[in-house]
Amino acid sequence: MSISYLIHYRTLLALLVGVFLLAAGPLAVAPLGQPARPAYARLREIAELVRTAYPAAQVISAGMSGDLVDAIAEGATHVRIGTALLGGRRAFVR
Repeated sequence: MSISYLIHYRTLLALLVGVFLLAAGPLAVAPLGQPARPAYARLREIAELVRTAYPAAQVISAGMSGDLVDAIAEGATHVRIGTALLGGRRAFVR
């Protein structure tokens, strides 16, 4: 990762945090049709970068019912488990 990328990322993050809210940490879901684990590994790396600038950002919100094991293995502190609790539902398509 280049230093210019880190500077750009930190600047953007500072703007978002400063203007909108104090972030608890990053949130993501895995890309459709691709393995979840690499995406969550990258999110963990991003969370570590966020913590260098904002130590209070201790949350990693990642994963859903189908891939929560991978998300937790990569450090997720919050997962979404609606399907596991309530069952599946029809896709909403306009």
